[in-house]
Amino acid sequence: MLRRALIPFVIVLAGCSGSPTVVDSVPPSSIILLPDVPDLAPEGMFVAELQGSAINDGNTWVAAGRVHVLDDAGDPVAGALVTGEWSEGENERAACTTDADGECDLESDSIRKRVGSAELKITSVEHDSLAYLPELDDDFDPEEESLAVTVFKP
Repeated sequence: MLRRALIPFVIVLAGCSGSPTVVDSVPPSSIILLPDVPDLAPEGMFVAELQGSAINDGNTWVAAGRVHVLDDAGDPVAGALVTGEWSEGENERAACTTDADGECDLESDSIRKRVGSAELKITSVEHDSLAYLPELDDDFDPEEESLAVTVFKP
């Protein structure tokens, strides 16, 4: 969709008394018609939120990380493949694909109760048409290698 903008000029005259006078009528020569400007499509995406939670599972527990991915216009990104690594569990790697709300969950394998916490590090976010912009991530820290959340056992 293209937009065309009309920008009327408002003329303000300053009198000797210092009080401005605004001219009500705008002559046609004071209106500028701008060329059509295309709406720009989003080019990138980022992790807007990363939350952790724990699930009790008898003699073990499971850590979960909910990821919320937005594009650089602030809209949810569906179909982004998010991968991460858990610090605990038999299979440390986890992956999920974001839904229409831009959300998905990364779960660890079962973790023994003697382990008090597990950390999830996001290792990549991939999409067919959007580039991952980690500098826009929630809580971005240029000193850190990746975005992470620590989950404590229930």
